[in-house]
Amino acid sequence: MMKKLLWMTVFAFVLFVGPSVQAEFDVTEITEINEINRDSYVVRNEHIYLGGKDGLRIYRLDTGKLVHQLGNQAVHVLAVNEEETRIVTKEGAQIRIYDETGTLLRSIESFSYGHKSVRVTADDLQASFLPHSSQLVLVSRPIGMVFYDVETDQVTLLQNDHPYGQLRVSAQQVAVQSGRQVYMYDVNGRLVNVFGLEESTSSFDLTTDGILVYNKPNGEIGVIKPNEPSIFIRDLGIRGVIDLDDSGTFLSNEDTLFDFKTGKKIYASLQPGRYIFTPDATKFVSFGKKVIVYGAADLNKRIKAIKINPELKQIMLGEEVTPSLVVTRVNGKTEIITEGIKWRAAPDFKIVYKNGKFVTSINGPATLYAEYEGYDLLLNIKILLPPPLTDLEWLESHKASLEKRRTFVGGDYKLLDAYSKVRGPVGKLLFNKKVMTSGKFNGDWIFASTKNKQRVDEIVFSFTNYRRTDITASEVNAVFGKPNKAWNEKGHFEVIRGTKHMEKRYITQVTEHRIRPSQALWVYYDANGKARMVRYFETVPK
Repeated sequence: MMKKLLWMTVFAFVLFVGPSVQAEFDVTEITEINEINRDSYVVRNEHIYLGGKDGLRIYRLDTGKLVHQLGNQAVHVLAVNEEETRIVTKEGAQIRIYDETGTLLRSIESFSYGHKSVRVTADDLQASFLPHSSQLVLVSRPIGMVFYDVETDQVTLLQNDHPYGQLRVSAQQVAVQSGRQVYMYDVNGRLVNVFGLEESTSSFDLTTDGILVYNKPNGEIGVIKPNEPSIFIRDLGIRGVIDLDDSGTFLSNEDTLFDFKTGKKIYASLQPGRYIFTPDATKFVSFGKKVIVYGAADLNKRIKAIKINPELKQIMLGEEVTPSLVVTRVNGKTEIITEGIKWRAAPDFKIVYKNGKFVTSINGPATLYAEYEGYDLLLNIKILLPPPLTDLEWLESHKASLEKRRTFVGGDYKLLDAYSKVRGPVGKLLFNKKVMTSGKFNGDWIFASTKNKQRVDEIVFSFTNYRRTDITASEVNAVFGKPNKAWNEKGHFEVIRGTKHMEKRYITQVTEHRIRPSQALWVYYDANGKARMVRYFETVPK
């Protein structure tokens, strides 16, 4: 389809592009063309045609080489046929036809048809070749609409009372938008339909299969399909002059490229600018601070489908997980994405996003929300209670924590922490009503400083709160090793939190295990040989 003419008229563009994140893929740059501020251009499969104040310049798209420079005065390039054998320009009050070598074939100052004749005077002239045809369609305010065959030099239609507006053509239709109306013609110039729009459009375009797309000042996109009277509206938030590739796959405005099917911005390593595709869709050109030609194949890396990783549907209570997205590209490749995502959860008292991870605190249902490259995603999840650990697993987890962190699993404080930072009510361990340890009760532990009240040097932990009532000496030894020593010590111990008496037990034996050479774990057993309490010391008591 022959289209893609831009007159550098003044427009105001406002674009909502969503959150700014790093592009997810690179697009191959074929070449750069050192041209800026050109007044008009046409992109074909092999060449780009640039019109300006100092003439017409023709460059190869694959090399960026200048192959022809025509004239030295102001030239507006209007149209180039698919075979690139005819180049149509407007120079002053003349339309000129060149061949592919830059040879001038003819100059046209007026068009005549029957008893009608109109002169070429309008500066707002637009033109486009009908696909696979030598027929050129021209529209301007004083001329109206003209169908002109560049090979036979014959005018086949002239309607000088035709409404003026933006011109677009397809293989079956010619469309002209004027005000709130879109006039649809067949390829012979016969009016076949008129669409009344709710309000004036910012711009419109037409694909090769006749799908008409326009955008409204509020950013909505209207879609009119052939033989369908209804208008489908999509709110994409795209403002300014739009442009579609010939297939209708890609949509752009002044500085952004979109996937038209999904309506999503394509996040890629592209120069911001108007993007014009070659008719065969193998390349496209960015008109920004400079002219850059890209290969279009890399655009198959754009997102086709995206979802929150379904592995997050079930999370164990207390678990820390790194959330991720599963992204499927148009080329079929699937990737796991963890960067550049905005996460949140509801209700936030059950699961919190912190330092790149979700941390669960309460079991039950919750919902994860993610925002990524214009996509808003959600996943309903369940926070599950973890299966109960065996006594051995439970002891092993505490041993690992003591060796690595110098505290029990879940403890907010550890040995050698500043005692003044420990928060909690008074905690005491009594043996036969005599205070053995006095400190602060925090969580399930008494944190004590028995020497100078500066550093935590003892942690008391009763197993009862965890309902671990059947741990035997053989299980303790299997995890912590054979006791360094053991002794009989019969009597009653009591755990007090503030003014509340938490637990009373009768103890008969104590064993000592070393965590580090200087640290000791005393395990207290009842008359049935079941472990009831431990004391963890920074320095082995004498």
